[in-house]
Amino acid sequence: MSQVYLLEPMSTSGQWSFIGLIAMLVGIAALVFFKRMPQPAKVASMALMVPPILAFSWVLYQINDAKLVIDEQTLTLDVPFYGFSLPLSEVDMQAISYLDWHTQPDLKPRLRTNGIGMPELQLGWFKLKNQQKAFMAMTDQSKLIMIPTSHDYPIILSLQQPGDLVGK
Repeated sequence: MSQVYLLEPMSTSGQWSFIGLIAMLVGIAALVFFKRMPQPAKVASMALMVPPILAFSWVLYQINDAKLVIDEQTLTLDVPFYGFSLPLSEVDMQAISYLDWHTQPDLKPRLRTNGIGMPELQLGWFKLKNQQKAFMAMTDQSKLIMIPTSHDYPIILSLQQPGDLVGK
């Protein structure tokens, strides 16, 4: 039987940040579209503008449905662009713990190596202050958990109900 743990949705201000970014990209695309320029340059410019608009729109739509699913065999993280599964044998379920950056500042992200960093959304691969890499899906710093893995990286998540998973 699968257990589903919902990730904390982005706050309203985080969503407005995404909407502002998308609106800015659409505005730039509109300027390019209506600007007098040679047709090949216009096509090339639009080809560069449309994919980011679609990608950020999809992330905004999907991030509020992100979840962690644990079944008898696997741990599956269902997040936009970066979803993955691990066998439970590679996850230390007994060591899942709350993460508080006030008491564990060395586990704060220092550098985004492959991911999305927006106000109130850190999604993807990060290098931590202690030089360790980590996968993060964070929308709320007050609801963080850390899931240790046997792959030399932890998974750091913001869950709606972190207490449902910690200590299981």
